[in-house]
Amino acid sequence: TTKVIFIRSQTALGYKTAAHELVHTLPKHLFSTKLMKAKCERDYHWTRDAIAHGFQIVSGGKEQRQPKLAVVPLMGSFSPSTPNWISRCTYWHLLEDGLPNRKDPEVLLVSGRIGRNETKSIGELSPSYQLDSIPDLDPGEDGEWAIVLRGEGSELLGRYPFEPEWEVETQDSESNDSPLVRDVLSFGYQVPALKGAAQIDLVGPGGRLDTLEYSATAPTLSIAEPITGAGPVAVGGKVHVAWDGKDIDGDRLLYSTFYSSDRGETWQFLTFEQTTSEADIPVDQEAQLHMVKVIATDGAQSTEEVVEFSISKFLAGAPTPTPAPTPTITPTPQPTPTPMPTATAVPTPTPTPTLVPTAIPTPTSSPTSTHIPTPTPIPTPIPAPSPEPTQSVNPNLTPVTEPTAVTAPTATATSATLPVTTSATVHTVAPSPTPAATPAPANTPPPPGPGGGCSPSAAHVGGLEVSLAPLLLLLGWMAARKRKGTD
Repeated sequence: TTKVIFIRSQTALGYKTAAHELVHTLPKHLFSTKLMKAKCERDYHWTRDAIAHGFQIVSGGKEQRQPKLAVVPLMGSFSPSTPNWISRCTYWHLLEDGLPNRKDPEVLLVSGRIGRNETKSIGELSPSYQLDSIPDLDPGEDGEWAIVLRGEGSELLGRYPFEPEWEVETQDSESNDSPLVRDVLSFGYQVPALKGAAQIDLVGPGGRLDTLEYSATAPTLSIAEPITGAGPVAVGGKVHVAWDGKDIDGDRLLYSTFYSSDRGETWQFLTFEQTTSEADIPVDQEAQLHMVKVIATDGAQSTEEVVEFSISKFLAGAPTPTPAPTPTITPTPQPTPTPMPTATAVPTPTPTPTLVPTAIPTPTSSPTSTHIPTPTPIPTPIPAPSPEPTQSVNPNLTPVTEPTAVTAPTATATSATLPVTTSATVHTVAPSPTPAATPAPANTPPPPGPGGGCSPSAAHVGGLEVSLAPLLLLLGWMAARKRKGTD
């Protein structure tokens, strides 16, 4: 057959529709108005003319004998309430042309699509297949449309004309007598497989429309699963089929699959021209033997393989896999990070004031006592001396420019590490003679290195940042006054 039949699965006229459409397709589409007039001398397609006569023997698989007289033919109009029977001319057509009993020769199935408009015709070829069947077309030189086989060097081997079915008769054709006219349609014809064919041409009114190169060698094919005689397991009514195809010419292969539950008497079409090499096909659970056919084509030549098997077990669904034990995840030990050294805030050094020797102004009031606290215990304040207006600073006093432990005249100042804080700055300014180089005491700590510590000229005292140089000058002046008073 060269026609695909679609039937609604829920229609009450399913078997009538199938029989009606099947007759249309045998031996070549379309057995309808034109062929009916040519063979039967009348057109009875989709009419209510009661011209069918015969005798029924079996109905529904059981013997039910009864005559059929003046019944609407199968190719006529039908409904659930209308009986139908095959007419004499339709029966003769099937015996003569549709179902001949003879050995099938090798043929080449050529298919494709064609289209037309008012000025131009177009067409394309689909992959072809090698079959054992009966040719649909006879050779000839007439006709604008044709399938042409050529050999090496474009040698003409055979030309097979065909007439496209642009007009399609519908149920409305009876009322308005105007069939459906198409401008695009598909075609499929079986032509003899001529030896030496190297090229397939599709010819239309404007000349050659498309060409299919006929490969030198056919592809190879082997079915890997299931294996002949083995008993595969059907899961959910399906069996997994896998195959391996190769083409020595390097052409891309397309695969189609078929299934039979009656050892190849009939085949059910499953998949069409897929590129993958596996498929899950439905099987008949009531059948004892099953067959699967796979056909591979490289676009011009094809190869088929068949495997027969019996099913060992039917499963309603895929077995639930045993869950694998969850592996215990051992955390990867992370390296212990090296603690970064705590950064010590570096106070902004207070610029050391330049000491200019000047006369000490006469104090008019008692100076404010200056306290030098220590972290523990609370530092003892240094009492300020009574002001003496006529007293001056000893000119031989050398200012100390580095932080040292200072001995007060009346109280001992405890040497301590001064806390580093940010606070207000208190400067006690005193005149200073020209400084002279004085070695630092032995117990004076070396100045701090880079990256931390305090400036030698300033320190944080009790939350206050105090400039040491003026403070030490003041303490020296007080000590000089004390000695002078004692002397």
